[in-house]
Amino acid sequence: MTAKLNIGGVYKDMTDCKVNIGGVWKPVTDIFNNIGGVWKTAYTSILQKTITIDSTKVDATLTDFPLTVYLNSSNYDFTKSKADGTDISFTDIGGMALKFERQEFSNVLGVAVFHVKVPSVSSSVNTSIYMKYGDLSAIDAQDKVNVWDSNYKTVLHIGASLLDSTSNGNNGTNFGTTVVDTALGKFRQFAYASLDRITLPIIKTLNQSTYLMVYKKYSNGKNHVMFDSEISGSYWPSVTLREESDKAIFRISYNTSLEYKVLSPSVMAINTTYALCGKYDRTNLKLFIDGTQVASVAGTAIPNDINNQLAIGSMQKSAPPYWQDTIDGEIGECRISVIARSDAWVKAELLGLKNDLATVTDA
Repeated sequence: MTAKLNIGGVYKDMTDCKVNIGGVWKPVTDIFNNIGGVWKTAYTSILQKTITIDSTKVDATLTDFPLTVYLNSSNYDFTKSKADGTDISFTDIGGMALKFERQEFSNVLGVAVFHVKVPSVSSSVNTSIYMKYGDLSAIDAQDKVNVWDSNYKTVLHIGASLLDSTSNGNNGTNFGTTVVDTALGKFRQFAYASLDRITLPIIKTLNQSTYLMVYKKYSNGKNHVMFDSEISGSYWPSVTLREESDKAIFRISYNTSLEYKVLSPSVMAINTTYALCGKYDRTNLKLFIDGTQVASVAGTAIPNDINNQLAIGSMQKSAPPYWQDTIDGEIGECRISVIARSDAWVKAELLGLKNDLATVTDA
């Protein structure tokens, strides 16, 4: 049905109605509103959701934090969006447009994943932002490289794409892994028997650094390597996040006699998705699982930066078959920072990746 206005008892089409703007008569359809930094026609239907970050899960104020936002059939009607989700954008509560990345959007599967750069996240009161959607004529407003601050060396979502979301171009190269659908978006499946893996370019990480992974294993009894820069006992210094005796271990080694490592107190369960983080700040080596610090050890003597090639899901050897300890399971994220992120940042980042930090509700 065409919208009409009643003027003097006569219904007129919107395109026949005019208003005087600065002495010039303009059709109603030429009137624009600025919504989230984007000019929209006055009669455009803009829908809105509120995304609320739970302050009880934030231990300190976070600045320019990359919030992961998950949409599914329980919190979003995918029929209200364009098929590719390019009508969706984000603003703060004052209407200022926020930088965001659209990792994936499927109106067929009813799953979408976004990452939004939130200027400030409070630890004392809930922080809210808005998600705008429903304008089927909208132009894609994502700006993914500006979501991630300059301390991120690489951000790989390890789903349909292995491209680095930062401006550094540290893309992954696939060897055998396949894409699988999960409740948290697309992951990559690694086959233990096939030595599946993803390799990265040589990434120089300072001896203060943070490594983050999302991981799900299918079996016990194997020393699964989530990521590693060591080549079978050489190429020092090196870093690894892996399993040993079914427990998570984070280790940084300078040589065969100088290394620091932390081990989780509990075994990792089969078919459970974990968000893990290892960080080193030249004072302590720490291991976090699902937002909780589970282990820490003092360590101050690693003198050099790590400047080796990283492998995701396997460990390189110096002799055939050249790869070993491939995981039997899935990986869904890899982020490497060249600083030791604060404990509060790590906790919030891991909880966000597990969809346990923020809620999406009707505005």
